[in-house]
Amino acid sequence: MTESHPTARQPQRSYLRGFLGLLGLVALVNAAGIAVFLWEPRGFYYRPWEYFYELAYRFEAYDTSWHRAQSADLSRQNLFFYQGRHYTDVTTDAEGYRTVPISSDRYPIVISGDSLVFGSGLSDSETLPWRLAEKLGTPVFNGGRSALVNTLKKPELRDAELVVDVRGEPLVAGSVFADYGYRADEPYRPRVSNEFSRWEALREVAPQRYLLTHIAGRTIRRAFRDLLVLVTGERERRYMPYRHTRQSMLSAADAIAARSQALRDQGKRYVFVAVPFEQTLYSEQVSRSQRRYLARLQAELEKRGVESILLLDLFLENRDRQIFQRYDTHWSPLGVDLAVDAIVDYLQAEAPVDRPDPA
Repeated sequence: MTESHPTARQPQRSYLRGFLGLLGLVALVNAAGIAVFLWEPRGFYYRPWEYFYELAYRFEAYDTSWHRAQSADLSRQNLFFYQGRHYTDVTTDAEGYRTVPISSDRYPIVISGDSLVFGSGLSDSETLPWRLAEKLGTPVFNGGRSALVNTLKKPELRDAELVVDVRGEPLVAGSVFADYGYRADEPYRPRVSNEFSRWEALREVAPQRYLLTHIAGRTIRRAFRDLLVLVTGERERRYMPYRHTRQSMLSAADAIAARSQALRDQGKRYVFVAVPFEQTLYSEQVSRSQRRYLARLQAELEKRGVESILLLDLFLENRDRQIFQRYDTHWSPLGVDLAVDAIVDYLQAEAPVDRPDPA
């Protein structure tokens, strides 16, 4: 029998010590990331509504406010190129709805919609509901990024007379409306639930959000994309691709008409507004047929008796101005103001808006 020499085991022990040391270092680094995330998680998010929906609405330890920079849509793909960070002030009420300039126990107008209405990339005073309230001098409620069926159950909104539904063009297809987890037969539920404690965030939030090793991996991939930009020389504005079909348009028109009829049955007026996507306005790769998608959609809505406002021509006339945020699919304050003026002109031409005294 051959006996192993003690020195033969030394490399194995060295490798084991090295492996355990590396494992300990990784654990220490991730522990630091966890500690920072639990204490102040906003730095781990690109924009406030992502932070609100994933964390602040659900965990009692975190408030629903944001006073810091947020990043543009394309910024997360690269480290240095296509960066569009800017400072914003974002606040909400006790139930998690975006702050409006005229608070009231009765809102005659509700603006429903996606992140455009919520105001992604915009401070409170730059959002469409805020600007519209100032323009009309009447309370306007911001129901952006929330299910309308749930929002209208709020006591302040049950007697709302007008619902303006604003949707970004890429989302105006098929069933159109996201339910955000709400059902029509459920009682009203505020956005803020505070159902979890601070420590439960480690269980409820994906670890890719806060583990520094994951963040380091994403950072390396972003830097690699920068290298590709340098090599290829492609530094022009990039657009997020989408394409609608005639069938998706007809399905969207049916869904919008169904919502319009449901609200009419409740005694409410309904106006649909589709916001042209930046790709439609600027990209040369968009076909003429695709560029007129919204015009064809409006024609279908007119056949179904749905009130709608077409922003396409207005935005095309102003395409040389900064209608959208830099490297982002969401509109700028200028884009908001163009839409507000169009909405006000339409409402005042079709039927004057009541201006009740706010409570």
